[in-house]
Amino acid sequence: MGEPPSGVAWDAYRAVLSAGSLKMLWAKSDAPEASLNDLREAFRTARNDEEFMADSVEANGPYDWLVGDEAYTAMSGTLEVSDEALDYLRDTFKARYDVDL
Repeated sequence: MGEPPSGVAWDAYRAVLSAGSLKMLWAKSDAPEASLNDLREAFRTARNDEEFMADSVEANGPYDWLVGDEAYTAMSGTLEVSDEALDYLRDTFKARYDVDL
């Protein structure tokens, strides 16, 4: 059956794929805490609404709805990319698209 994917190209691919698959809502750093709490609660309420979630899956795909610390942890994981994988991405984009990252 072969070996599972590995190597710097695979790491770079996973980093790009991970970052692109997260759908996040960001708030300004000076947003009032009460407003942020209301927004978090609205998302928690929405993800507990079965009909809404079924519509969401149909419209957007089967994404996990993460709120607060869960979302932060998921997003942080996409930022952990090795220097070697970043160099690979920079070199590839430069060679293929003449773009500097």
